[in-house]
Amino acid sequence: IAAYRDILNKYMYAYLNSDFYALTGDFIFTLVLDAKGKVVDVKGMPKVQNSEVFFDDMQYVVRRIKKNWTPASCGGQPVASQIKVKMNFSSMSVDID
Repeated sequence: IAAYRDILNKYMYAYLNSDFYALTGDFIFTLVLDAKGKVVDVKGMPKVQNSEVFFDDMQYVVRRIKKNWTPASCGGQPVASQIKVKMNFSSMSVDID
């Protein structure tokens, strides 16, 4: 997850409009994986001002990362799962500039 967080940071800097976001604090992104290990949804928390637009943009960023995960398994069969990635932003607009 730490390696994925590093990749996610690089993609965020490349694809997000830093002039629009001014986020501070801890955010948790839940990656929803299918049984093949593909990310099928991204959910962000907590919801704050402008966070819905930010979370929508984060879905775009996550989809740009062409990485499949090793799927979780139950009884030897691959199953859908979720991965939580915690990130701290001191302020994206400050970090990116």
